[in-house]
Amino acid sequence: MRARCLLLLLVGCVVACSDGGKRKKSLLILSAASAQDVCLDVASSFEKRTGLSVEVAPGPSSGHARAILEGAPAALFLSAHPEWAARLEKAGRVLERRDLLRNSLVLVVPRGLRSRIHHPRDLLEGAGRHLALAGPSVPAGRYGEEALGNLGLLERLEKGGRIVRGQDARSVLSFVERGEAEGGVVYATDADIAKGVDIAYVFPKDTHDPIVYPLLLLKGEHDAAAARALFEAFLTPDAARAFRRRGFRVVAEATER
Repeated sequence: MRARCLLLLLVGCVVACSDGGKRKKSLLILSAASAQDVCLDVASSFEKRTGLSVEVAPGPSSGHARAILEGAPAALFLSAHPEWAARLEKAGRVLERRDLLRNSLVLVVPRGLRSRIHHPRDLLEGAGRHLALAGPSVPAGRYGEEALGNLGLLERLEKGGRIVRGQDARSVLSFVERGEAEGGVVYATDADIAKGVDIAYVFPKDTHDPIVYPLLLLKGEHDAAAARALFEAFLTPDAARAFRRRGFRVVAEATER
């Protein structure tokens, strides 16, 4: 089991279906990029316990939601924003939903710059400073824009040409790690696993909506019993401990089972 590109997984599914069902299908989890590690943790444990095969495809939550609406054969979807879960529920694609995880939003800087950059407004000072931010179509970018806007900084950063865009939170992190931006807005869990950045600022909770990750059990042609068992694996105390080790906060209902 490993993280793989969604396109490759979809091609694999077509091949598996075309060989008359001889090949055992994997259960597919579509994961927000920022949650791929926790999905890999649960999937690995599930595979060892059941012998079933699981594939994890990380990427932007918005793109995953559109893929599901277009028929992607996913069993589960872990989104980084409730809006995409709501859209899929409205479209009748969801069997069950659990709000599973919470996260925080932080400003990261290249290691060694924390003494000079303490706040997003510091990126407005001095020539050549840039802030990496995910696009507004993905959750990390939406939360980031909301937080910067409530601090009165978004318009000033945009007008000053200070913002560079990444595909998602992980790509923003890469910009900063490579020194291509002096700061980046990412999730706290992403910052925790990065080796080349420091957290310079934690955005107050009242500057943005709560960062909640809904887990969806999806309708589809996959093995329904196996998909539900995988869904339930995310709701166990063992999974909750794994989530906390990755730096996530666990929504209470996920540990009450």
